[in-house]
Amino acid sequence: MRPIITLTAVSISALFLWSCNAYSTWEKTVSNESTHTLILYITDGSGGFTFTDSLILNPGTSEVIYSFGDELNDANAECEQYINRLSLVAEPGFDVTKDIADSNNWTSASQEGDDGFDHTCSFSISDSDID
Repeated sequence: MRPIITLTAVSISALFLWSCNAYSTWEKTVSNESTHTLILYITDGSGGFTFTDSLILNPGTSEVIYSFGDELNDANAECEQYINRLSLVAEPGFDVTKDIADSNNWTSASQEGDDGFDHTCSFSISDSDID
C-alpha cells in the first residue's frame, strides 16, 4: 500500500511541476493579398522553417512558414529572427517592392496565456507592394 501512495504522490508532484512550466510559441505567416503569384525562397533549411527551397504563394493564400515552441517564458515576439534568410519574388515581369527581410514590414501580436506566451508575426503583400 505504501508504494502506491508514494507513486501517487510523485505523480501528482510531477504533474504540478510540469503544469507550471512556461511554454512560449512563435509562428510566422506570409499572406499574399495580391493578384500575383509569389515565390518565397529560403537560403537554408534551418531555423524551424517548414520548407527548405521555395514556396509558391498563390493570390489570396497565406502560409505559416515558421513555427517554434520552447520552454521559455519570453514576452518578445522576435519577428526579426531568421527573416534575413528569406527572399520574395513575384511572377516574371513584376518586382516585389516590400522587403520581407526588413523587420519593420512585419506586424506582431503576443498573447499571454496560462502557460507562457503565444507570438504571431505576419507579413502581407498587396498589389501596391508589387511593380
